[in-house]
Amino acid sequence: MRSRFIKAYTLVEMLVALAVSAIIIGATYASYEMVARQYHKNMDIADMHTSGRAIMRIIERDVRMAGFEYRDNNAIITYGSISNPLTIKDSGNKCCDEVTVVYDYFDEESKKSERIRIRYWAEPHTSNKGSRHRLYKQKDILGRNGSVLANPVLGRKEVMADYIEDLQISDKDNQDRFVKIDSRGSKLISTETFWNCVLDESSGLMWEAKQNNNSIHNHGEHFTWWNTDPSINQGVEGRERHYIRQGNSCKGFNINQPSTFCNTQRFTERVNAEQLCGHSDWRVPTLKELNSIVDKTKSYPAANSTFFKWPTAANQPNTFWTNTGVSNKPDTVWFIGFLTGSPMHAEKSGGFDGVNVRLVRKVSAQKGNLININLTLRTKNQYGKDRQFKKQDYHGGNFKIDKTDKYKRDTFSTTVLVRNLAL
Repeated sequence: MRSRFIKAYTLVEMLVALAVSAIIIGATYASYEMVARQYHKNMDIADMHTSGRAIMRIIERDVRMAGFEYRDNNAIITYGSISNPLTIKDSGNKCCDEVTVVYDYFDEESKKSERIRIRYWAEPHTSNKGSRHRLYKQKDILGRNGSVLANPVLGRKEVMADYIEDLQISDKDNQDRFVKIDSRGSKLISTETFWNCVLDESSGLMWEAKQNNNSIHNHGEHFTWWNTDPSINQGVEGRERHYIRQGNSCKGFNINQPSTFCNTQRFTERVNAEQLCGHSDWRVPTLKELNSIVDKTKSYPAANSTFFKWPTAANQPNTFWTNTGVSNKPDTVWFIGFLTGSPMHAEKSGGFDGVNVRLVRKVSAQKGNLININLTLRTKNQYGKDRQFKKQDYHGGNFKIDKTDKYKRDTFSTTVLVRNLAL
């Protein structure tokens, strides 16, 4: 006979089991939440590191290519010389610097070349994840199908990365690249008050130092452009003219025969006969060479005035000749205006008042054109307790970060040799 009593859990047992289960589930959820939070934190940090390395490689690749000029099968530069291959815009003591590079790109598949301009810059952005900067990239087409375009094809503004806190781009050798040279060719200390030449150890070029005296190196002398080499003068010689500037011209020359010396060819010959700084291979620079001493972060003058002497503001030598002719204009030559650092061109006669000359020569010593790139990123979210982040002094750039919050940050650094500017 079956028992009338059926075994079952009592209410107390059910309550105890429910309580134990709740404790276990709560502990499991807490553990899961902790693991999930740590997982998201690790993924956030990993994304920051992955983005930082990827961004650095992309910018590094383009900066390294700055100034590359494609040549066809006949060794002719398809789109002509690049006057401003690398332009760095310093943001000062804030985020972020900006860089623009110009180079020729050759597509192996289509066998076509284009001249492109790529710009990297950052803009402020605010959301529920806080205030930061976003990094943008824009690629423009300057030349296509063998011709420089009258109107460049402007590309789209693309977001490269988010959560940018610092982007610093600087010339590694900008502070110590120049050396003062005396009349015998010996190096001088940087505080020397008189020097005859300037050695640029970054480019391997030595420059004539203009003087504020009555020598042939006087900063105020203007010249017409003339060169006896038909491969340089494009078969059209500049008309020789004599300029009367405050009652005198061509100081240090024979002023009774002004047309003999008031042009770049005769001036070069005279300087070589003098053996300035112990050398006789001085010449008028190319557009690329003269552009190498332009400092785009400055103006009036756009050059390092500590080494390249600049007298009073009212007496500044502004424009300097190059030996680079303008395509399809055989009577015209490029020059650079050092008030702003912009390349321009003029007739070989020099226009109304002529153009200055700063001679150059190539030397064997060369550091190369090195560019420092430093990038600081932060995570999307805040984690843990407040901590201080300071950008270390060994990272380049003039923006010193010092923040205290719960965000994680890291700085990525690289040094790039701009190969085509170092040649």
